[in-house]
Amino acid sequence: MRPHQQLEECLAAFKKTDAALTFSSGYATSVGVIPALCGKDDVVILDKLSHASLIDGAKLSGATLRVFPHNHLEKLERLLAGARGDHASRRVLIVTESIFSMDGDAAALREIVALKERYGAWLMLDEAHAVGVLGPQGRGLAAQCGVEGGWRFRWAR
Repeated sequence: MRPHQQLEECLAAFKKTDAALTFSSGYATSVGVIPALCGKDDVVILDKLSHASLIDGAKLSGATLRVFPHNHLEKLERLLAGARGDHASRRVLIVTESIFSMDGDAAALREIVALKERYGAWLMLDEAHAVGVLGPQGRGLAAQCGVEGGWRFRWAR
């Protein structure tokens, strides 16, 4: 409906993205988006402390799942290198929260974005606990770290 479209347009402008898509809940977002992005030939790499809904979405996708210890960038890089080394054209999706709901700590977002770029991966960033709290105008951790907007996803398919 037009009100939904207007909401999505406003959210995209607020988050400085090309578009936005709204869901009825965070759970619906996780189980709707991750399987739409990845399938059985792909790899989803999750931070160990990612919310259960993100894990459910990753499992539902049928992709190979890999988990790195919370905020452990060296392990994340090894998993990215392994995913790329196994099959250079597969989709690789890093999934993390910006602010972790249980501990309240932040993802090493600048470094994760740099790794994402280096290995040609995608990044799904759950900003549920950062929007309205962090960053300029409450736009979240991505805005606070200066890595919002302009993310371009390049697949080798």
